[in-house]
Amino acid sequence: MENNQEKKQTVLSLIQPTGTPTLGNYLGALKNWKNMSDGYDCFFGVADLHSITVRPNPADLRRRTTEMYALLLALGLDPHKNTVFVQSHVPAHAQLAWILTAIPNSERLQE
Repeated sequence: MENNQEKKQTVLSLIQPTGTPTLGNYLGALKNWKNMSDGYDCFFGVADLHSITVRPNPADLRRRTTEMYALLLALGLDPHKNTVFVQSHVPAHAQLAWILTAIPNSERLQE
């Protein structure tokens, strides 16, 4: 079967919900996400699992995660054209992380 459409490059990028997004977040990442959303096959997400390393209050983390997801939609990221997700809502992320931690590190592999 011949595919006449050129395959789009894939982009995966996440943002942690650790606080109020800054101008730097907008100029450095979020504005670019919006600009890339039409020309690439994009997966944008809220990295709430990565945020637990700073031991946030669970209620605050849930609130900030919801707010960050809403912000991504408010920026104009269309979940019908791109994948917009919350990391903890995809069990495969934690499952794959566990598997990867069970694999020996590169130093051990070089022995």
